[in-house]
Amino acid sequence: TAVYLWSNHGSITGVVVTDSLGFAEAVWYSMRDTITDLSTYSDIWVKAEVRTFASPDSIVSDSLHFMNTAGWWDEEVELDGVVDSLAIIDLYPDSILADNTSTSTIQVQAWDVNDYPVINGTDIRLMATYGSITEDIHTTNECAASVATGIYTSRTLTRDMSWSASDVVDDGIGGWAEIRAFADGVWSDVDTITLLTSYASTDNSELIAPTTLPSGATGSVTIRIRDEFGNPLGGHMVTFSAPSGGSFSVLTGYTNASGSFTTQFTAPVVGTDTPVTVLASDSDSRGGITMSAVITVLAP
Repeated sequence: TAVYLWSNHGSITGVVVTDSLGFAEAVWYSMRDTITDLSTYSDIWVKAEVRTFASPDSIVSDSLHFMNTAGWWDEEVELDGVVDSLAIIDLYPDSILADNTSTSTIQVQAWDVNDYPVINGTDIRLMATYGSITEDIHTTNECAASVATGIYTSRTLTRDMSWSASDVVDDGIGGWAEIRAFADGVWSDVDTITLLTSYASTDNSELIAPTTLPSGATGSVTIRIRDEFGNPLGGHMVTFSAPSGGSFSVLTGYTNASGSFTTQFTAPVVGTDTPVTVLASDSDSRGGITMSAVITVLAP
């Protein structure tokens, strides 16, 4: 039996014949039309008819509808690809430790020029300003949402990005990673993952002092506060002391974005070589550690 087919856009096999089971197959081609209303590309209707020509009433017809997505062109403008808009629809969790291992799952949704989900397998690229990320991801579930999923992995920090000279309190935030998605010349808006720091660690912190100083001489002493993952901690109040003798130019100060604070130590006047202990105590609520160093003061 001959079956006649039409489609409102594209091209379809005009006539097909049913097989022994009564089935007929036809192929529809999207083509490249030249109309300026791009929204008409997405809604495709196919109509099939069987005619006996015995009478005008002996025509049996039916139709089906589907969505078409592609990078269409018209006579004035050419679109580079299937993606017309992108959005990061989920980023979970949006706060993770800056420890080189914590991860966040990122979901990106993509739409075509007609605001329909793009086809499965559409390439999307993820980018992060800090840390590592699944760079190349691909969409799935085209009928419902067309979502691509990637993984962001944190990295330890080289500076405390949340520190400022006007607000020195450690807020537990080390920095931020900005995330964007890109496909076919289209960028998503920026989304942000907050990178968290932990508490001060004696294993990763250090008190840097001269190993020797001449009697009565002055040298720099620097405290560097880091957390258990090696992240610098800014805004920690540190207090210096020298119970064995000597004095500091500044006894108390706050660590900067590098987790450091430097003061000057003046050695006591001695008649024989004398070991002197210097201390730096971190009194921040996320600190609570004391570091020490020994300076040998050399007699004249």
